[in-house]
Amino acid sequence: SYFNAIDEHLKSIKDSAIKEEIHKILVENIKQYNQSIAKDTTILNLISKNNEHIADLHILLRIVSTLPLMQKYQKENHPNSKSMEEFSEHQKTTIKSIDSLLTK
Repeated sequence: SYFNAIDEHLKSIKDSAIKEEIHKILVENIKQYNQSIAKDTTILNLISKNNEHIADLHILLRIVSTLPLMQKYQKENHPNSKSMEEFSEHQKTTIKSIDSLLTK
């Protein structure tokens, strides 16, 4: 950047009084520039925060709008408990059969 280049030039200046004078000028210039863009910086920070908030709200909106559909799907496609109980009983019968074969 421009100020990095100036720093490099400052390093090459041998006269300490001149170097100090240039340094003071640069510090004052940077201070004035930062003051002149303070409002813009504040607005940019606010815009950034607003973007984050909008992104969060978008995620919330997607969740809130799809959750009822997911709940409906889960309710309509919930497995029948009776068939699971029957399968569990079938497993028990299989276990008993295998155990009886092993204990002979």
